[in-house]
Amino acid sequence: MNQLNKSRFAELKQFYNSSDAYLDMLTAHDVSYLPKFVEFVRRFVPEDAKVIDLGCGRGTSTQLLSRHYKVVGVDLSSKFIAYAKKKYKGLRFNSCSVLQLPFADNSFDAAVSYGLIEHVTDVPKCLDEAIRVTRPNGFVIIVAPNLSSPLRALRALLSRRGYDGFTASRFETIGWLIKGTYWSLSKWLLGQPGFIYRKPNLNAAKPLGPDADATYVSNHHDIKNYLRSKGVRIVQLTPSTFSLSWLPVVPP
Repeated sequence: MNQLNKSRFAELKQFYNSSDAYLDMLTAHDVSYLPKFVEFVRRFVPEDAKVIDLGCGRGTSTQLLSRHYKVVGVDLSSKFIAYAKKKYKGLRFNSCSVLQLPFADNSFDAAVSYGLIEHVTDVPKCLDEAIRVTRPNGFVIIVAPNLSSPLRALRALLSRRGYDGFTASRFETIGWLIKGTYWSLSKWLLGQPGFIYRKPNLNAAKPLGPDADATYVSNHHDIKNYLRSKGVRIVQLTPSTFSLSWLPVVPP
């Protein structure tokens, strides 16, 4: 990890360990999306498998997954993990970095994550760790927004505010729309990972939105191409359980 990424990692860790407002926002956000995430995981991972829930946040995803799997939830934030341990007694949680997981090779049948990868300061290292702790012929399941999609920028631009938290102004959203169109087409046509990082907007008192703290402009082609370069077979590229995720090139 270079010096810039180390600095951002430290900033994010401090933010997650100090922002009550962000924890409250996660609570509201989880209710809408996590049941669909678990539904998607169940399409591939057999019942009673050993699963690691990467970036489990306040623990709701781990709790939902525990109905079907032997699961351990991990998150960078000791604040989130303390909340999860108190709320979901009897479940396993561990406060650690997904860039250095404290588990042996081949420990799990599946490594799964929802809304994590866009908050990671070193995406290749995170993917390497997910592969390492997953047994051969296991599953690595990553569900995340396509933050380089121009459709997301267009949706934000047409909203009442003109931005959605990933951007902080209408002008910035217009730039996102232009860059997102270029990024999506070039990644699709050229097939290069080209991970693009950004400075997160960290406001502990009043977070702008669930993606304001994103450090990686997540794109499914980046992740697909990197995993393939590591010998991972891609079973499904987009999760059809989510709105418009079936669209080619620019799913949101």
